[in-house]
Amino acid sequence: MPSGLGMDYSPVNEQGVIFLFAKYHKDLGIEALQTICDQFPDAIGRIRVGKNRFTEVGIEFEYKSSGFKEHIKKKQYDGKNCEFIVCWEHDWRECPREIKVIELKTKLSELINTGKISKKLGLSKKQEEYLRFYDDMLNRLKLKLPNVTNQKALPQAWCSIPVGISDIHLEWCITGRSPNRKFSVELHFERKNKEENEKLFEYFKNIKNDMERELDNLNFQCPWGKRWARIYIERSFNDESKKEIEETKKWGLEKMVNFYNVFQPHFPKLKEILSTK
Repeated sequence: MPSGLGMDYSPVNEQGVIFLFAKYHKDLGIEALQTICDQFPDAIGRIRVGKNRFTEVGIEFEYKSSGFKEHIKKKQYDGKNCEFIVCWEHDWRECPREIKVIELKTKLSELINTGKISKKLGLSKKQEEYLRFYDDMLNRLKLKLPNVTNQKALPQAWCSIPVGISDIHLEWCITGRSPNRKFSVELHFERKNKEENEKLFEYFKNIKNDMERELDNLNFQCPWGKRWARIYIERSFNDESKKEIEETKKWGLEKMVNFYNVFQPHFPKLKEILSTK
C-alpha cells in the first residue's frame, strides 16, 4: 500500500476501508456523506451531477466487493437502493453493472501517481509513538510466529492481526490517558450481523473453563459497542517509563502468541458456525 495515507499497511477489514474513504471521499468522487446508517446501505452520499446540482446515492462498505452478495441473498438490495460499493479489493466479477465499485487498492495509487493527493501527510507525535511501538511489536511477533501475518504498523492506538475469517481478528490495543495507560490483547468479533457475533462469542463462553486453563484473567464482553463482542486480557503501564514500556511489550508479545496458539485451533469451528444457517 502507498505510504502517507494515514495507514501504513493495507486494510484488514471494513473499518479500514471506512477510515480511508472518510479521508479521501472527495477525491474518490463522493462530494459528501449525508448520513451513516445502522442498516443497509451503510451510508447515503452526495455526488455532483452538474455545476450546482447534486444527487443522493446509497453506499455500501465492504472489505472485498463480494461481501455485497450477502445483501442480495437477504433481499436487502432491490436494484435501486445502493449505487456504490466502496471496498479494498474488487473480487466480484459478476457484480451487477448498475453498481459502481470504488476499489481503494487501485484508486488511491492512481490518485497518488497523478499527484491528486499527496504522498506526505504529517503524523502527530502520538501517532509516531504508536507507529514505532507497533512496528517493534510486529517485528517481534513475526520472529515468534513466522508466516502468520505480513502486517505493517499503523499510526493508531490499536494493531489488528487477521485470522483468516472476515471481520474477526486478534488485536493489541492501548487505551487510557498518558501516563496511566492500559495495554490489551484481544480477540474481536466484528461481523455486521449481531447474531453472528453472539453465536461466535457463545461458542467460546461455553468452553470458558477450558480457555482459562490456558489463558489467565480472560474478560468476556458481549455486547461490545452496538453489535460486536470481544475476549481480552489487559494490564496497566506508565507510558513515560521506558522500563514499563519494554515490560509491556514483552508481556504483549507473550500473550499474543498464547492467544494465537489457543484460539487458532478453534477457527475452523467458527467458519462452520458461520456457514450454518
